[in-house]
Amino acid sequence: MGKKFDEMLRLMDSGTRNIVQSANDEYCKKNAEFRAKAGLEVLIIRESLGECCSWCSDLEGVYTYDTAPDDVYARHRDCNCVVSTRTKKGTFQDAWSKKEYANYREHRIEKAQEMLRERRDLDEETLNRIRGIVSEKETKIASTIEDAKKELKKMGLEASGYYDKMNLEIANAVNAEIQNAFSIFGNLHEKGTLDGVRVLKNKNADYYAAYRHSMKEVNLLQHNVQYKKSLAKMKEDSVFEYTKGIWSTPSEMHSVRHELGHAVQYTLGPDKITEIEALRVDTLNKLGIKRIDLDNVSIADALVTGEKLSYYGFATYGEMIAESVAEYMNGHPRELAKRVVDIILR
Repeated sequence: MGKKFDEMLRLMDSGTRNIVQSANDEYCKKNAEFRAKAGLEVLIIRESLGECCSWCSDLEGVYTYDTAPDDVYARHRDCNCVVSTRTKKGTFQDAWSKKEYANYREHRIEKAQEMLRERRDLDEETLNRIRGIVSEKETKIASTIEDAKKELKKMGLEASGYYDKMNLEIANAVNAEIQNAFSIFGNLHEKGTLDGVRVLKNKNADYYAAYRHSMKEVNLLQHNVQYKKSLAKMKEDSVFEYTKGIWSTPSEMHSVRHELGHAVQYTLGPDKITEIEALRVDTLNKLGIKRIDLDNVSIADALVTGEKLSYYGFATYGEMIAESVAEYMNGHPRELAKRVVDIILR
């Protein structure tokens, strides 16, 4: 009776929200029409944050008033799409709340954080990470980039490339995550899989972290880690990947932890690799998912795999290890991540 009553309340709330949302969407539509007829440029933007369906995904895009499809404002039950129009002032207006934002980035991040707060499986610690409240780490907080390099040296690792260009806050955070990984999985330098952190200058690449086994190092891109706002941008992107089910945590340090997970991966023998691969395949079969395609992500499959771990984590046994390690290091890991880490530590 309790569960049925809760579901009834949810459906009633969902229906009410959709009615009100539709009314606001109609208001936004009329506003767009008025500005367009007045000769102003009007852009209509719709984006699914991953909690919807293929129908919503087909409607995603940036349209002019004349090219927008008829259904661009349409919604279904529990729809969590972001629909906004660019105003005359260059600001963005949400079709649901009528609230204006200085830019689309502000609109998207507020919507994603709103969705995250509504998720029942998020505890206060995770929300604090999203808000940027950093917990105390075992490593010493360096006051200069040179001090950060010294802290890295104490762990047996070298700083190379354009490391001196890295934002100090990120350098401290990376050092803390390496220390955290060492405390859980053993000294990866002594195990022969991690010798340093290198910052690369490559404007054509776009990632936060990558593990190069041949060099035994974690790589970071200078243009993604050199600015004061870089950590906030890392957090924003992690939140969105998590809400879509692509990544296993919403932490700003997810990419770094994931790549440290690959360094852990290369410490494992064939027996553990075989066991983890069998777990990956068995879980996919139970979920009824036949294929993981990172170049053409199925939103439905991402949501399903995201409930267990993440879509990315089911691509290969290596990605399952990396995503499980990242979730374990984030705290409060779910059952699948715990099972993988249990195999690693056995």
